[in-house]
Amino acid sequence: MSTKLYDIDLAFGTTLGQSKAGRLTHKESDITHSMVFTGYNLKPEEEKPDKWRVENSWGTERSDNGFDPANRLQQRLLNLVYNKVNNTTQLYNI
Repeated sequence: MSTKLYDIDLAFGTTLGQSKAGRLTHKESDITHSMVFTGYNLKPEEEKPDKWRVENSWGTERSDNGFDPANRLQQRLLNLVYNKVNNTTQLYNI
């Protein structure tokens, strides 16, 4: 789920979020499944992608045949594995 879906601060005058390090320390986040990044959206005026196309490991019954857009990688990405040998493009700082 996107972290931009609800504006908790506007609705309740408070924020509920923790940092990525805080979520790991207090066991709010955990590495529970894998995803494959199959595409991205790069705005012409930007130097890095603003969202990614993700194939989720939960199967094809969810979302759009198992694919979701993702814009929350800064907050939720914990590990990244990529094939360095075949990497012919820039690996974006996400």
